[in-house]
Amino acid sequence: MLDCIIERTNKYIDSMPKKERKKYGQFFTSKDTARYMAGLYHIPVNQAEVSILDAGTGTGILSCAFIEKLEQIDSIQKIKLTCYENDGNIWNLLRANLQICQEKSKKDIQIQIITDNYITSQYLDFNCMIGGNPNPEKYDFVIGNPPYENGIDS
Repeated sequence: MLDCIIERTNKYIDSMPKKERKKYGQFFTSKDTARYMAGLYHIPVNQAEVSILDAGTGTGILSCAFIEKLEQIDSIQKIKLTCYENDGNIWNLLRANLQICQEKSKKDIQIQIITDNYITSQYLDFNCMIGGNPNPEKYDFVIGNPPYENGIDS
């Protein structure tokens, strides 16, 4: 599953100039790093359903690595994945990659892709302001790999 997502992402990387990717903060996680990061989570083995937030999904590499880990736990039957990605350049690739995860998984995977910036879309909730959600969505797991920019041309 992850191998396919990495291969598709690498094709995208090859087709997009590095300068353009940097402009959008596109720095994709390697397969080894993604599997390492997924291995850091402690997952209770008696849970039937898990909910996941990926606040900066990119092409879905980290979500896919985590789903691969969940595949190994028999008790988990349903996975609810909420993905935030505000870069329109990769929305089609993200959708296609997550569809691959759904098709190859033995689990019931429900995916919601939100085409917005997670941090800025939640400011009313975080600050308990008028118009904010008094009961914001809670997740069992959060994948935290935010976009970044170092300002160095390399």
